[in-house]
Amino acid sequence: SFDSTYGDLRQKRYSTYSATFADRWETGIGEVGLLLNYSMNEQGTRSDSFTTSKMIQGTVGTRSVLIPDVVAYKSLEWEQKREAWAGAIQWRPNDQWEFVLQGITTEATPTSFENTFQFSLPNGGAPEAGYEYSGGTQGIWEKGTFTNSPLFIGRYGEDKKKTSDVAFNVRFYPNDRLTLTADLQHVKSTQKTASLTANITSSQSLTSTFDLTGDVPSVEFTNVGAFDVAANQAWQAAMDHYEDSEATQTSARFDANYDFDSSWVRSVKGGIRYAKKDATTRETGWNWNPVSARGAWGDDFNITNDGAGEYTGAGSTSDGSLVGGTEYYSLNDFMHGSFTPSFGSAWMPTRAFLSSPNAGALLSGAAADFGWCGTPNVCPGGGFVPFNGDYENIDPGRADNPQAGVNIQQEKTLAAYAVTRFGFDTNVLGSEGIDGNIGIRVVKTETDNGKSFFATPGRGSLDRPIHPDQTDPAMLARIAFASALATGSKTELGTSTGEYTDVLPSLNLRMRYDNGLQFRFAVSKAIVRPLLADLQGYTFLEIGTTTSPFGVVDENGDPVLGDDGQQLMEDRLFSVTGFDGRGGNPDLKPLEATQFDVTAEYYFSPTGSVTLAVFHKDVKNYFYSATEPTSYTIGANTAEFNVLRVRNGEKGKIQGFELAYAQFFDQLPGWLSGYGVQANYTYGKSDGGANPVTNINDPNVVTNASATDLPIEGLSRTSYNIAGMYEKYGIEARVAYNWRERYLMTTSAANSNSPVWMNDYGQIDASLLYRVTPKFKVGIQVTNLGRERITTQIGYPGSIANYSWVETDRRVALVLRGQF
Repeated sequence: SFDSTYGDLRQKRYSTYSATFADRWETGIGEVGLLLNYSMNEQGTRSDSFTTSKMIQGTVGTRSVLIPDVVAYKSLEWEQKREAWAGAIQWRPNDQWEFVLQGITTEATPTSFENTFQFSLPNGGAPEAGYEYSGGTQGIWEKGTFTNSPLFIGRYGEDKKKTSDVAFNVRFYPNDRLTLTADLQHVKSTQKTASLTANITSSQSLTSTFDLTGDVPSVEFTNVGAFDVAANQAWQAAMDHYEDSEATQTSARFDANYDFDSSWVRSVKGGIRYAKKDATTRETGWNWNPVSARGAWGDDFNITNDGAGEYTGAGSTSDGSLVGGTEYYSLNDFMHGSFTPSFGSAWMPTRAFLSSPNAGALLSGAAADFGWCGTPNVCPGGGFVPFNGDYENIDPGRADNPQAGVNIQQEKTLAAYAVTRFGFDTNVLGSEGIDGNIGIRVVKTETDNGKSFFATPGRGSLDRPIHPDQTDPAMLARIAFASALATGSKTELGTSTGEYTDVLPSLNLRMRYDNGLQFRFAVSKAIVRPLLADLQGYTFLEIGTTTSPFGVVDENGDPVLGDDGQQLMEDRLFSVTGFDGRGGNPDLKPLEATQFDVTAEYYFSPTGSVTLAVFHKDVKNYFYSATEPTSYTIGANTAEFNVLRVRNGEKGKIQGFELAYAQFFDQLPGWLSGYGVQANYTYGKSDGGANPVTNINDPNVVTNASATDLPIEGLSRTSYNIAGMYEKYGIEARVAYNWRERYLMTTSAANSNSPVWMNDYGQIDASLLYRVTPKFKVGIQVTNLGRERITTQIGYPGSIANYSWVETDRRVALVLRGQF
């Protein structure tokens, strides 16, 4: 098989091909079968988006309003090459024994590169004159004009993923009724991740007018030409992130099945299964630090300065490498032309530079040579330093990720199970009979969640000198207390383990009628184990700090005015805002669900059916995020931190129904008999449960999570899809439309202070294949035929505003299939 796919935004072709060989032979040692497969899959997409960011609280008169911290538009290019090799050999020496050995290995190397134009709104949530807001009591920013220096951000990331799976199966048939089966499997998976982000900022300012009220945003700019000059731009900050993790699972299973010659008991099957999973996670966190000062220009690392004779550190740019790390980048056919900003060209970090092995060292050298901000008393700490490869000794104060470092985990499960299949061919309620099965599974789970520790925050902003204008005694005492806690150390608490046993019964029944009608009833209990990442025993403590605007005065105490006649403001009043924390939870239990399903199925023709399924799930121990006050002793001081963890909730329920219809109209004459249709409609709702609380110190977040007028996250009330088909004369055609109703993504995304919603979304896909010969077909497949736009919104019911717009490729694929 061969596919060649072209994306209209990515403007690049990607190929996928595979080959499979299979055969069987009668030999002197019995029957032997062999299967071999190789596949190569290349994919690539481009996504263009316009987004706002976290919301900051402000006030207009007596009205509360929300203003985004930044607005941005970006273009993301993603591509992946994936290879897979698979093989299986089967041997049947006689009628009683059968052996199978099979294996598969896959390797994938996805990469991504993103260019972002980012604009910060001024005054940190203080409303500007001319801003406009959405309706309702909670106004949300929709329009406004502001002036600032934008950021031009480049980000490159790459992964290397590999999985190998080897399995061995033995079947033994002692007689016609008994079957014994044994399985042994070993799986190994590895992943390496590398990511580098760099910012360029400008000595020039830009006046921007944004309007977010339409189907797509509109924006106008002035002073765009100043950003064509490379000497006006400078490196500003950088961030890297690395991962190097692996996991293995070894499992064994033994089953026995016995078939009865009985009018009601058909068979009994039972067995045991043991599995051991080992996982080692290594990651660095997101190391975001400055490269140079904002607003300090001249020779201060503008991107055209080769640094000869000025910068002599390890990252000296005298060789021109850092200078060559930029290009004049232009957006191309942004969002298919539906939104094309007049400011779409700027100096950006290049993909070649960010993906090069020495990029981090060059940026670090820039930070070292420049003293990272030029004024250490104002900007304490250090500038960007790339990861040195030592996962074992990552400074907890350096890594903005509580899981940074190395963690080794293990999960062991032992299960015993049995099932009985039965049937009654006699008349029951007018039916031809009832059949089904009843079973039970008992599973014991043991987890070793690795090292348990808490890490205290680094000093960071706490090393900032206290300005004389900060005279509040209570705040000065709070700052002193926080400084004593900020030791930047890790305290080991031993290992964390968990153990639990679950009993999982199930019952399935089917009632059949001779006119194509049948009913099904099922009840069962199921579990979903928590993610290994959520079970880790770490706690990463944090101290929140901020600075408040303060009017600048001269030596006589008189206000210092700017060119606009307004008093200049300076961030000087340093404050400690809170003691928080994030961590894993080794005590998490699995989510439990008791499930009830009733289905009516009517097969009115060989190619036609109508089904109605009603479902109800009682959920217990669901996963959600919440904070809880916890005391920690650091040196001679004990402090209470509000620690955010994934926790188990109490009870909730999900219920709804699905209606489906499928038919080929083969009763029609001639070519019309090839037409067919498929359609389904799903309705679901939830009651009880809780949405996650991401920050207990933010009253908006706490209120939103418990709001009764907000639904459970991730659940659409309705969704449907409909497909038209044609199969005749060697033609296989299909056009499908899939739609999902708006749903709540989060009650309060990353300090957004307001709910975020995924808007209604529908997409058309189509395919057309033609069977040239009985063993060869050719065709075309189109994904996202209508170039649908994904949009999100923000706000409360009755006060909703646009939040982001995303467009992705329309992808067209040429398809070839052959058999020989």
